[in-house]
Amino acid sequence: MKGSPKVTIRLRNGQRERLEAFCRDSGSEVSHVIRLALDAILPAESAAEANGKPLKRLSPPDQIISLTAKYRAWGRGDLREERNRLFGELLAASFACKQLYPRTPNIVEGYEGLLQLCQLFGIK
Repeated sequence: MKGSPKVTIRLRNGQRERLEAFCRDSGSEVSHVIRLALDAILPAESAAEANGKPLKRLSPPDQIISLTAKYRAWGRGDLREERNRLFGELLAASFACKQLYPRTPNIVEGYEGLLQLCQLFGIK
């Protein structure tokens, strides 16, 4: 984003530490995380006009809603570790599908899309 304007912000007590911890855990840069957060809360027209891309879905698909209850009630330690483990399982299944069904529409693209998310889930 060369040439983008720089903005200085003030954070409340603890926000900086939480932001830095999130960035460290996810492998993301502070600027990237702040831009994503702004895109998530700004009015739809502003976000769409700013980047010229289609709007991102802010709520999960309906079939996901029923699956969240067990994670909201998680009592077995850090839920982020389970999230990373599940992503690893999804990546492994996607890789196997890519090998077994390489001509099936969206199989290769789906795997490649997941590869781009690896650092966010602790996979290097």
